[in-house]
Amino acid sequence: MGATLDALFRLQTIENQLRSVREQIESRHRRVVGQTRRIATLEQQLNETRQSITKAQTEANSLELERKIHESHIVRLREALNQAKSNKEYAAILTQLNTDKADALKLEDKVLTAMG
Repeated sequence: MGATLDALFRLQTIENQLRSVREQIESRHRRVVGQTRRIATLEQQLNETRQSITKAQTEANSLELERKIHESHIVRLREALNQAKSNKEYAAILTQLNTDKADALKLEDKVLTAMG
């Protein structure tokens, strides 16, 4: 009878150890699943951030191109201002030049905002 009890006790000990190992496996599996979800979420956030950066760079490049176009127009107006033949023509060109300069400053602010 003693041998049977010893065998049953060892069996119970082994079953307890087995249950403990299975619980550890299940716990670690849950952690892996949780970490996998977290990785997926972080990858999605990374992709969204990359898209946002690309969009901002594209917008900044577009605004910078527009600013350069305005700048070249201002240069042409300055040349036209120097070649004006009458006070009326000079005043009209000067008004347009000042308006374009103000627009260029606003555009530069937009470029800086888009870049910053």
